[in-house]
Amino acid sequence: MACVIQINSVAGNGSTIFVNGQVTGCIPTNIAIQINCGALTFNGTGTQQGGSIFWSASIPATCPCNNPLTVIATATCPDLSTCTTTFPVSSLFCCCPSITSVTTTESTVCLNPQPPLPGCPNGSRQINITITGTVPAGCSGSIQINYGDSILSQVYSLSSGPFQITDSHVYCIGGTYNGVVIVTSPNGCQGSPFSVTPSPCPDCATNLFVKLLCGAIHALFLTFAIVTSVLAVVNTIPNLCGTGLAAGGFFALAVIFLTIYLTNNILGCVKCACNPFPKWLGIIMLGMGICMFMFFGSNCAPISIAIPIFLVIAGFGMLYGWYLTYRDVCPLTICHFWDAVILTAIVSVIAMYLIRAAVLAVAIIPPNTIPNLSFNIGLVVAVIILLIAGVLRQININNNNCVNYP
Repeated sequence: MACVIQINSVAGNGSTIFVNGQVTGCIPTNIAIQINCGALTFNGTGTQQGGSIFWSASIPATCPCNNPLTVIATATCPDLSTCTTTFPVSSLFCCCPSITSVTTTESTVCLNPQPPLPGCPNGSRQINITITGTVPAGCSGSIQINYGDSILSQVYSLSSGPFQITDSHVYCIGGTYNGVVIVTSPNGCQGSPFSVTPSPCPDCATNLFVKLLCGAIHALFLTFAIVTSVLAVVNTIPNLCGTGLAAGGFFALAVIFLTIYLTNNILGCVKCACNPFPKWLGIIMLGMGICMFMFFGSNCAPISIAIPIFLVIAGFGMLYGWYLTYRDVCPLTICHFWDAVILTAIVSVIAMYLIRAAVLAVAIIPPNTIPNLSFNIGLVVAVIILLIAGVLRQININNNNCVNYP
């Protein structure tokens, strides 16, 4: 029987061509493979699989993916007769990952660290990049992001099947950046371009006066919210404090300052806030816990020491949950968490004096409705929390855990 050779499949990965086929009519002593792609020619040999009619070859060849090539296979039989086949490939399949989408989302808060980042006088924003796609069955690959500002991301390895990669990068405000998702393996595969134009920072991030004014409004709202919450809780306890009317007055003040803070047409303070509502809930709860220590031993609204302890622990937990939930979105660093704790301690001290004044003004049993010892315990708790949070924030700054910390 005359020798007959055929090629069944040809694939590649940008650096190697994989050829599979079969030969009948003899057991060949050699299977020579020649690959022609454009002006390039590569040669190698095939190996018969366990004495069967099937053979395979792996030929080092830098033929571009998705381009045409020709494979020529020649089998030499023991009697030196030969048979040859030519296999044209219109487009070389290279296990290229298929990138379905590249989406970018802008951080909630503008980053405006002091001093500004080099080359970023107008501030910067974190852009979150999500890449989705699919790698063909039995294949693998890798991708890397060129952010468009001469910086490259890490290399992400991909295995067969669908994939989703989430990355983030800080861009300077004031330009448009044309990036691209590069397929680093296999070679020759097509990437996917994307464009980023960070929006300008609001006045609350760039204008010092507006920033300070927003900070003051924020602190006043939280102070009055804490006072309102404590007086409202105290008023529900069978007591002689008579704080219901005072709670209503402080509630009105809290609403006024909250409205100013949230209204974009006034100062736009909320544009510099990272999803503030869960943060505020944690601050108010932690502040209530600190302030409630002053009612331990009070003769108008005596409470168990367990109540302020519970509120302090719950407040810490809610603030840390806010940090964990939004750290990659806003973005946040651990220093933002400790800043929130420091702010809580400060406004809680102010709130304590306002609460004591309100209680002394309306209490049915004056004048010692809040013992000095209980009041001082609350102050000590606030100071201890303030000092610990300040030290831990500085430690994290020194350990570079607060990169781009505004």
